[in-house]
Amino acid sequence: MFNPENDSAKFALILYRCAIAFRNELNREFLQVFKEEITVDFWFILSILWEEDNISHGLLADRLSRDKASLSRTLDLMAEKSLIKRITDADDKRGSKILLTRLSKELKEKATQTAIDFTQSELKGLSPIEVRELARMLNQIYSNVKG
Repeated sequence: MFNPENDSAKFALILYRCAIAFRNELNREFLQVFKEEITVDFWFILSILWEEDNISHGLLADRLSRDKASLSRTLDLMAEKSLIKRITDADDKRGSKILLTRLSKELKEKATQTAIDFTQSELKGLSPIEVRELARMLNQIYSNVKG
């Protein structure tokens, strides 16, 4: 049984290990399905853009909880692979807007299904109610962390 007074450090390690392992295994799945075309980091970015295309670099960084510099390097790679396009933000000449390309729109269904299949496999042993509750709890922890 989890004891919050004694096991908080262990809990932090559990969350960290779970997040890293999940990311690494999902990345392996994407590499198997898409070779070098889409990585898990690309997919996380594309997932945001598939919901809301043509958003600023800063807003995208906020939604992903990533710093702008590391996101910028990933966006450069994605632009080289014709997955995204950057345009100058008309409202802020120093900023840019990120847009989906035809290629990234074409990859949406297969990439999303790959992530869904992987996630469902990794959630085996949990009931739908447990999965909803886990998502709720993780979102609460994230909200607490982001303050």
